[in-house]
Amino acid sequence: MKKIFLLNLLCFFSFFIFSQKKEGKYIRKNNFTFAFYNVENLFDTENDPEKLDDEFTPDGKREWDEKRYNKKLKRISKVLNEINSKELPEIIGLCEVENLKVLEDLISQAKLKDGNYGIVHKDSPDMRGIDVALLYRQDEFKVLSQENLEVK
Repeated sequence: MKKIFLLNLLCFFSFFIFSQKKEGKYIRKNNFTFAFYNVENLFDTENDPEKLDDEFTPDGKREWDEKRYNKKLKRISKVLNEINSKELPEIIGLCEVENLKVLEDLISQAKLKDGNYGIVHKDSPDMRGIDVALLYRQDEFKVLSQENLEVK
């Protein structure tokens, strides 16, 4: 269901593809890497009183602390980095992220930092705090508009 939601969401994104200059000529890049990854509960360690995220706190059921959080960020960034041996993916769809903060923490990881990723995200009405998001290479794409759709 989340994959369908993300695909619908992507259909409503408009992107402007930048040309790249090589030896005085503008060329259009023909190949892009698009990845979709269910990061399975990428939650920060802070308790949000408006969300049901208590189990992902240091005192919660999962004993979710900074060490475990940082380890998960590192592992996710490693996977995303290894998708294409030549360069980082241009577009990454993610599901089961808690908020904008976890996305900012993810793209600041050493293995993703060079990707110059922008983030498209909006908090969903899901009481568990589970959202979808889109990361895009800002040197390759520019978001012209976005629209969030509710799947019923």
